[in-house]
Amino acid sequence: MPNKLSMFVFNAMFLLHSVNAYSRTEVVPDAVQSRAAEIAIAVGGKGTYIKAIQRAPDAPGMRQATQVIYVDGRGALQNLIMLPDGLHFIAGPIAVYNAGDKSISDANGKVLIAGTNTEPTKEISTVSTPAVQERQQASTSTVYEPFKLDGIFRFSNLTSAGKSVFKDPVNAPENYYSLLKSANGIKDGKGGHEIFVLIDTACPYCMKKYEELQPLIGAGEITVYWIPVVGPSRPPYSNLVALTDPGLTNDERLTKLKAIANNMPLDGALSKPDEAKDWLTRTTALLSMIRSEKSDVRSAGTPQMFFKSTDGVIHHQYGYNESFLKTLKADLNIN
Repeated sequence: MPNKLSMFVFNAMFLLHSVNAYSRTEVVPDAVQSRAAEIAIAVGGKGTYIKAIQRAPDAPGMRQATQVIYVDGRGALQNLIMLPDGLHFIAGPIAVYNAGDKSISDANGKVLIAGTNTEPTKEISTVSTPAVQERQQASTSTVYEPFKLDGIFRFSNLTSAGKSVFKDPVNAPENYYSLLKSANGIKDGKGGHEIFVLIDTACPYCMKKYEELQPLIGAGEITVYWIPVVGPSRPPYSNLVALTDPGLTNDERLTKLKAIANNMPLDGALSKPDEAKDWLTRTTALLSMIRSEKSDVRSAGTPQMFFKSTDGVIHHQYGYNESFLKTLKADLNIN
């Protein structure tokens, strides 16, 4: 279980995350939040739930607009911008048109549709506000390097909230990895390389990854630390809370995880339900710091797997694909 030092680090991390990720939510009036949520639910359909309501990004023409991040009835993470009149809205990601080369990129500068030339974009507005200057500085800063999906865990893999906590681009990956090791993960295995996986038991790809890693665990090649987080699960998160119960031993928690994987009911009441819910909130904060490929605000979802290769480099595997085991074995020199 986590010691006092790791709990202190986690509490500080979670507090900073909460302040940075949700401070803008507090300045949105209740009536505006209510209308924005109402629109998102109407668009998302039955089963939609809201993850965050905050001021929209400071893009030209969007002053006082409200952003809603929500999961629709199909379980997909979505984005919606409600305009100040409370009636008109824009659904989907924010995109930027480059008038110079006629390309289209997302809000982070990643090109979505290639253009025809390389002439630099010029903003129509002649007013250089502090917000515009900040965006221009961010676009050329190494802190906001382009997102890369080559398996190496970088500062650019973090959401804006994560970057606000781990401010040092050089040490951020190692600091995040240290938190994974203190995250009350369920130890599965007895030797070999350490693997940390953020999972939600309601996520089919998480459980598929759980199943496919079992042979390597049984062979002593790897030890996996399964870290429960809230992904597609819906309240009251009974299975996830049961897996984070600090009153249980690791073996008891592992038994519960195996039961869930085999679609078996869980036995026994929680010994420390409040502490279990509190710890689940903290582990979920770790998930919210991992950005999606298309946004530095949205989480990339589950599962998320981290490990160090034989040369000490921190690797990060997003989601699930059929070749993940082959890649893992190659990075760890497992035959």
